[in-house]
Formats: sequence, C-alpha cells, structure tokens
Amino acid sequence: VLDYVGNLVHTGPVSTSRVDVVGVARDRARVVVRGRIKAGRSARGSRTKLVTSVLMLGDGARGYTAPFLEVDTGAVEEASHSAHHARHSTEQLAYLASRDLEPGEIEALVTGGALENALKVLRGLRGAGEDYIRTALGFVGRPRG
Repeated sequence: VLDYVGNLVHTGPVSTSRVDVVGVARDRARVVVRGRIKAGRSARGSRTKLVTSVLMLGDGARGYTAPFLEVDTGAVEEASHSAHHARHSTEQLAYLASRDLEPGEIEALVTGGALENALKVLRGLRGAGEDYIRTALGFVGRPRG
C-alpha cells in the first residue's frame, strides 16, 4: 500500500493555498491519498482548497481518498476540498494497445494526462518542482520488467 499525504497549516491572516495530492495505482496496487489543511485561529481572511485524486490503471487497482479540513476561525474567505477517482479498466487499456501503442506509451499517456494538473501548479512555482514531476512522469512511463 502506498500512502500519499499532503498537509498545510495556515497561521497568518489573508493567506492563500491550494494543495493537490495525486496517486496512481496499477495492476493490484493499493493507494491511499490523504490531505489535511488547517486554518488556525489567526488565519482570518484566508482562502484554501484541497484536492485529492487517484488514478487506477487496471481492474485490480484500488484507490482511496481522504481530504480533511479543520477550520478554527469563523472568518475564512473560502475553505473547500474535493476527492476524485478515475479508473482505466483492463479493457480500455487493451483498446489503446490495439491502436499499436506500446504498454509503456499507454501508461505514460494515461498517467501523464492525470498528472498534468500537478505540472501546471508547479509551473506557477517556477522552481525545481517541475523537473521533479518530469522525472516522475518519465519513471511512470517506463516499461516494467
């Protein structure tokens, strides 16, 4: 079981955040994607959003999401969370294979699309994070064996 966790704590007023936690499970893997955002008493006027997502590749893959918000002040501008689950069945993956795509290409195509939002967020940061995600995408797309 892989367990992905994203945590954030707002301690100052008028702060803004968005946390995206993404997991990918394939074959018979189990993935848990959790996130927690806390807006403390001094976080008046803050805005926060938490998004947890799981992509499951194959019929045996399982994914679970658990977003949590803890708001200790009644004066936040916005506090929201969401959970997303997407499955690509063995049949759907077989269809892509029938289109002359190699297994590694199919996996890279499917997971790359799912992780594109994370890449967009990191582009906004203009840091080393984008290189990290590109490396991770390259790893995910490699053929197994």
